[in-house]
Amino acid sequence: MFLHLLKDSEKNIFAETADQLIKADQVLHELEIELRNSLAKEMSITWPVGQDQDWEKLKRNLSGVDSEVSRRAMLLELCGVAFADLDLDASERSLLADVCSALRLPQSELEACLEFAPRAHALYTEGQRLVLGILASREQ
Repeated sequence: MFLHLLKDSEKNIFAETADQLIKADQVLHELEIELRNSLAKEMSITWPVGQDQDWEKLKRNLSGVDSEVSRRAMLLELCGVAFADLDLDASERSLLADVCSALRLPQSELEACLEFAPRAHALYTEGQRLVLGILASREQ
């Protein structure tokens, strides 16, 4: 949705953070793979971006994102990544709290993004059905 607002270097930081988030619950769900592929297309990058990064180094990279718009877009999109499998695991929530701190955003911003994520997922799924005709094929 908002990843086009990120600079190329920020896209890489986002993708590496998203990878950490996807791996946080130690379960790779098909919906997470689909979302990762969709995000890669949206950002015009090849996934995986690089090798697994040390979490402390990744947090330092997140802290270096200057633009508040980029930081907020990253947090919102990462909440969507966490909710991709329709479940927010405690390990994912903890990681998101670390991300929020590293991005120098208030925890209230994280709560707002987490509240938005299920609604965004539902709308995206509905849109996919409308555009790709999945709904029509299921009704027949």
